[in-house]
Amino acid sequence: MRQLSILLLLGIGLGSAHGFYSPSDDVVVLTPDNFESEVLGDNATWVLQFYAPWCRYSRKMVPEYKALATAFKGVVKVGAINADVHESLSRQFGVEAYPTIKIWGDKRHAPTGYYGQQTAMAIADAIRALATPGYPPMFSNPHMEQSTYGRL
Repeated sequence: MRQLSILLLLGIGLGSAHGFYSPSDDVVVLTPDNFESEVLGDNATWVLQFYAPWCRYSRKMVPEYKALATAFKGVVKVGAINADVHESLSRQFGVEAYPTIKIWGDKRHAPTGYYGQQTAMAIADAIRALATPGYPPMFSNPHMEQSTYGRL
């Protein structure tokens, strides 16, 4: 009985089998099957979250990310990748921690990493900054020599 209780608690803590987002959300759920056609084959700007259901920071970010997706609906596409299930995409784009936010713009095969606060407002400000030439970028990683990653 104790083992069953532990398994049920783990299942609740990890989210559903489909991850944090459902078709009723404004967040597009991405997989290796639809990534290329949705993101790389589209000229739209995409903001993608790589998350792990077991990560408390990923769980904490869910309401903020849903709010971002709703606010930018029809303007910027917002997607999410369950990195536990789709490890190949995480490896392909150098994801090492969760949640990781990357933005795809003009450079379809070279996304811009986002290292700012994990709130809807901060990410929205970063998207606006990328669209404004000369605006100070919010894409610097203090642990890397190169402080900026180019603009979309």
